[in-house]
Amino acid sequence: MDSPKIPIERKTLHKDRLSNGTHNYFFEVKEALNGSKYVVVDQYLRGTKEKKAKLILFEDEMPEFRRIFLKLLDVALASKNEPVPPISTPSEQPHVEYDILTPGFFHTLTFTNDWKEFEHLTGHLLRLLGIQTLYSFTNERQAGKADGFFKLRTTAVLYDCTLNRENIEQSKREQIANYCNRLRQGTIQVSDYTVEEVQQYQKQVWIITQGTSRKLQTVNDVNVKEISIEDLIVVYKERLLKRLNNEDLEMRLRNL
Repeated sequence: MDSPKIPIERKTLHKDRLSNGTHNYFFEVKEALNGSKYVVVDQYLRGTKEKKAKLILFEDEMPEFRRIFLKLLDVALASKNEPVPPISTPSEQPHVEYDILTPGFFHTLTFTNDWKEFEHLTGHLLRLLGIQTLYSFTNERQAGKADGFFKLRTTAVLYDCTLNRENIEQSKREQIANYCNRLRQGTIQVSDYTVEEVQQYQKQVWIITQGTSRKLQTVNDVNVKEISIEDLIVVYKERLLKRLNNEDLEMRLRNL
């Protein structure tokens, strides 16, 4: 007589639940036998054992799922007075493939909830793009100071990294005004002994996020933009695979 099969238990790494007036949601992060992780979401009618929906999300699907889901939340939660972030069609969406050409920390950039890590790794990504005149200020924690500055052939950018994706125009209002004023003065003090001239440059302020690239405003001759970290990763891949020269790179970054 055959012995009964014992079900294989998958290791549960985390559990959570959510209840509202009509439904209960159960969330689990599990680890498969091969070490990969996946997420299980079950939806039940409240007060019953009737399962209404089930979602299993595997590890290789998570970066793209997360990007799309956060965009959907932006649209759903946007107030009537706030601009609704655009959702591009699948053919227009930048898709970041994590392969042998992609440094491992790119994956961390799209997922991290640690703002210091996000700032630090963003500086590394910008250097990998081939930007030669680049300064990082992340070790100089002064109120209102940008996280970094870089110049291309005719473009000058002060950038600020943030994981806060809600109402950037208001939450970063004072910093944006300060960054624009610094650029309009025509010079940027990047260290005690170094000053970069930007008077004749096309000037931009970047607020780098895990969200969607979009133009926020124009302050006199300074363009202020939200720049998606995933769009910068896509430019890195284009730099490798399409052989962008320095002029092409500048135009690509300027028009994000």
